[in-house]
Amino acid sequence: MKMLHQAAQLRPMFTAVEGREGIPGPLRLATGPKRPRIICLSAFVALGGAHQFVRFASFFGEEYDVAALDVPGFQNDEPLAADAEALADVYGDMIAELVGDDPFVLLGSSSGGVLAHATGERMSRRGIAPAGVVVIDGYPMTSPHINRVQDQLLKGMFEREERFVSLDGTRLTAMGWYCGMYEFWEPRAVETPTLLLRATVPLEGMTDDPSSEEWRAKWPATKVLDVPGDHFTVMEDHLQTTTQAVKDWLASL
Repeated sequence: MKMLHQAAQLRPMFTAVEGREGIPGPLRLATGPKRPRIICLSAFVALGGAHQFVRFASFFGEEYDVAALDVPGFQNDEPLAADAEALADVYGDMIAELVGDDPFVLLGSSSGGVLAHATGERMSRRGIAPAGVVVIDGYPMTSPHINRVQDQLLKGMFEREERFVSLDGTRLTAMGWYCGMYEFWEPRAVETPTLLLRATVPLEGMTDDPSSEEWRAKWPATKVLDVPGDHFTVMEDHLQTTTQAVKDWLASL
C-alpha cells in the first residue's frame, strides 16, 4: 500500500480552492418525497464508486431521494484530493448545491463511513449540518481487527472485480493515496445523530472468538444496531435488512 501511496504523489491534485476541474458530480439514484435526502459516499477502495449504491437505492423505491458521490481520482483524468480537508470541502460544496434547503443524511459503508463522518463534521463547522450520519460496518484504519484481515478484504475485492468496474493503475494508486491519507484518522464524537450498523459475522481471521463483541465495528454513534451478514454481505445478500434498518432510523429523526 505504501508503494501505491508513493506512486499517487505523481498524479494531479486538487486543493480546497484550486484544481477542481474533472471532479465527478453526484449520481442521482432514486427520487421520492420523503426527507431527509440520502447522500451516499463511496468507499476509497479500488473497486469503489457510486455504483456501489445502485442496488441499495432500489430498496428505497419512490420513497426517498438517494444520490451517491464518487471519491475523486478513481477514473483517468480525475485529480486526487491533496488532503482530507480538500476532499471534505468539495463534498460539502456539491452536497449543499444538491440538497438546497432540504435536510439530508450522509451514509457510507466500510471506508465510506470514514468519509461520511469526516464530511459531516466539516460541514457542521461550516454551518450546514447533516440531519444524521449512517455508518455501515465502518472501521477506522487504526482498528486492529480490520488490519488483521487485510488479505481477506483484498480477496473479497478481487472476487468482485468486473461486477461494475475493472482494476487498473489509476484505481490502485487512488486507493493507496486515500488509505495513506486516513491511516491515523479516528472518528470524534459529534452532536449529529449517528447510526452505526454492525455486521454480526466476522470475516475469516478477524477474531479468535466469533461470539465475542471485541471484533465488531466501534464508532462514537448515538445508536448502534446489529444487522445480519459480514463486512461484505451486509450490502449484498442481506441488503434488504440493512436498508430497512436505515429506513426505521430515518423515521425516528
